[in-house]
Amino acid sequence: MFFITQLGEPTLVLAIRKGLTDIVSLLMKAGANIDIQDKRGDSPLMVAVWQGRTEVVSLLLEAGANTDLQNMRGDSAVILATVKFHLSVLKELVRAGADLNLQNQVTYY
Repeated sequence: MFFITQLGEPTLVLAIRKGLTDIVSLLMKAGANIDIQDKRGDSPLMVAVWQGRTEVVSLLLEAGANTDLQNMRGDSAVILATVKFHLSVLKELVRAGADLNLQNQVTYY
């Protein structure tokens, strides 16, 4: 089961972007697909990682979110956590078994 807004964005991703942790939790309990990818290929976990939303990252990892999905640029959750210097999030991803060897197509400076 998954939910998509009229603009084509998964509602779970929208709730994460808006910082609505309670809504994220409700959507997950209602059966929202935790590995759904938006038009750019970003998963809910990637969005939570990018924004440094550690509580949501924990919820998603506990629910079994795929840590190794890659978006259209090849970014994974580990790459995004590294680029944004979100060390606590990166540690959680490592503990969850994320692949540290995935590569993307973009160089960040």
